[in-house]
Amino acid sequence: MLALLSLGLVDRWRPFADRPRATWLTTAGREAAGLPGEGVKLRAGEVLRVQDRVDLALHLTAQRHEVVSGVELAAGGPPAEVRTRLRRPVDFAAVAGTAGRERPELVSVVVDPSGNEQLWLHEIHAVDRSPGEWMKVLVDYAYTAVVDGVAFWVPESMVDSSSRVVAQANRTVGAAGMSTVFTVHAWPPRG
Repeated sequence: MLALLSLGLVDRWRPFADRPRATWLTTAGREAAGLPGEGVKLRAGEVLRVQDRVDLALHLTAQRHEVVSGVELAAGGPPAEVRTRLRRPVDFAAVAGTAGRERPELVSVVVDPSGNEQLWLHEIHAVDRSPGEWMKVLVDYAYTAVVDGVAFWVPESMVDSSSRVVAQANRTVGAAGMSTVFTVHAWPPRG
């Protein structure tokens, strides 16, 4: 690896001792490997965000969710092997443009205790929002008929304030006869 680094074929970054190192091909590395396209220069925040998405996908998969990434959504939905495991057809194209966003970070399908499949969107938020900003996001999601729930993963310090706004949104959505459910979870999850 040190030789590849010294030749400028790869670059790497290690954010913190408790996080894995990120390594990627530079433009010279892509050319040497015969791969088309430009190399990338990743920023620290991007690396951490990707690591969080991967960690969340692994966490959800361990809880028996079928997970689809935002990148898969942009490419037309999950691979065929995931689609064949689903009990109902899912309009992944509708999910891709949910709530005025390009696409959610992760989408998962899980079977609830009564045996029904539920489609959940997952977003990781590291920065607190004002109650008004939260309500706009929540109301946008509430009008998405294909989604059963939206889970917001926030730092422990934001759980209480986020939960209050989400509880109000759930009451408002229920009173309007809509069925989308919102939840807040600590990120990273405990235990």
